[in-house]
Amino acid sequence: MANGIDALHLLQEAVRPALVNMGPAYATVSAEQIVMGTAALESRLIWLRQHGKGPARGLWQMEPPTFYDLIARCPFSLLANVLGMSTVKTATQVYVNEICWNLRLGAAMCRLKYRDDPHPLPEPGDVHGMEVIHKRCYNSVLGKTKPGEFTRAWADLIAPRYNEMWP
Repeated sequence: MANGIDALHLLQEAVRPALVNMGPAYATVSAEQIVMGTAALESRLIWLRQHGKGPARGLWQMEPPTFYDLIARCPFSLLANVLGMSTVKTATQVYVNEICWNLRLGAAMCRLKYRDDPHPLPEPGDVHGMEVIHKRCYNSVLGKTKPGEFTRAWADLIAPRYNEMWP
């Protein structure tokens, strides 16, 4: 019996539909993979709140200031698609705790964070490239993620279902 959410189900039921809803530029295999890898690393596909007293929320462990900054800077046309996944429909009402239970919204917010990176996403299957972008863009140089942790989380949680996820 696995602990946490099955990676294939997370991809099929939350990540892929969220990215498709955001539009073709956001719904690539590379985007699916980095969003899935981020959830694997950040929460092991289990944790909906950061351990201890940390502020991070959801499978993607996004902190409230990051969440609200992304909402505030999101282009209006894209924001409408993102808010379409929320239980509320205006940017002033969206509350960060929704990403604890609304997995599609959490996946969309993760993808928005990677939108900030000026570099293109790595090619599908380039786990090392994803790890580099995760550290630079999502975790930051000040973050706690150590080299190799993204790759290990991928190997543990994503790789076993890879051929079913991206045949």
